[in-house]
Amino acid sequence: MGTHNCHLEATCVNTIGSYNCICNAGYSGDGLNCGGKKIFFFLKNDIYIFFKKIDDNECLTNNGGCHDDANCENTIGSFTCDCKSGYLGDGFNCTGELFFFFFF
Repeated sequence: MGTHNCHLEATCVNTIGSYNCICNAGYSGDGLNCGGKKIFFFLKNDIYIFFKKIDDNECLTNNGGCHDDANCENTIGSFTCDCKSGYLGDGFNCTGELFFFFFF
């Protein structure tokens, strides 16, 4: 449930002494129950919903600020950084794993 028991895909609209729940674009119902599907599509690495741009791909510029030895993954409204295989860290700071060889 969302605000004031509105459906997660509904917007709560404040009125004097009460509220109304209105289903978001692409959904139908009474606001307490909303059904339908959102249509997502990608254009030049940006994400759109119903032809409204909802995300910029932060990973396209400077690897999103992730370390050079990390992979940047775009998410709606944000991004994540994960160190590449063989590296340790939080994705913003990655260091190579240390290997010790012992010879007898």
